Amino acid sequence: MFSSTEVRWFFNESLPEAVSDWFNLFEPLRQPPRTDYYLKNTDNARMGIKLREGQIQIKCLVAEMGVQYYANAVGKVSQYEKWSFPVVSNEEWSALVARPDVWIPAKKERLMLRYTLGGGFPDRIEMDERTEEGCEVELSKIEIIDKTYWSLAFEAFGPSAEMNLEKTTRKIFESKNSPIFFDEENSLGYARLIHDINS
Repeated sequence: MFSSTEVRWFFNESLPEAVSDWFNLFEPLRQPPRTDYYLKNTDNARMGIKLREGQIQIKCLVAEMGVQYYANAVGKVSQYEKWSFPVVSNEEWSALVARPDVWIPAKKERLMLRYTLGGGFPDRIEMDERTEEGCEVELSKIEIIDKTYWSLAFEAFGPSAEMNLEKTTRKIFESKNSPIFFDEENSLGYARLIHDINS
C-alpha cells in the first residue's frame, strides 16, 4: 500500500503554451506517452480503479485536509491510499481493455519533476532515484473519450508527506510566477473527474 498527500488541478481545455513554457523553466523530464483505463464508477467519487501498465490499481481518498493557499494558486489537499495488483496475463489484459463499456481510456503525455526532502528542503533527483521523503510534480495533457484536459499535480510521500507537499508547492509557485491562477474550483482528483464525466 502506498500513501500520498496530493493537490491537483484539472482544466477542460488544451494545455496553454504559456503554462507549458512556465513549467519547462524547471527542466522537467518528458515521460513516454501511456494510456490508463479507468473503471466507470458513477457511485463513488472518492475511489478510483484503473488499469495501468499491467496492473490494476485501487486508489482511495481517505482524508480531505483542507484548502491550501499558494502564490497564484488555491488547492484542495487530500490524502490517498493506493493498492496495486498485477494482471495475470496478456490475454487477461487484452480482455479487460477491450470493454469500453466498462473501462474509460485516458491518453496521457506527461512532464515530471521528482524531489527528495530528506534534507528538509526540495532537492531535484532522477525519476528512478529512491527517497523516503519526496514529492513528484506532474504537468499532463490528457484525452478522455472526446474531451481534452490538462492537469498540474503534486504528489508527496513519506512520514512527513504533508510538509513535503507544502514545501514543494511553495518552491514551484514562489520561485517562478505561474502565468495563470490555479483556482479552488478546478482542484480535484482523478476519481472525481471520472465520476463527473460519467454522471
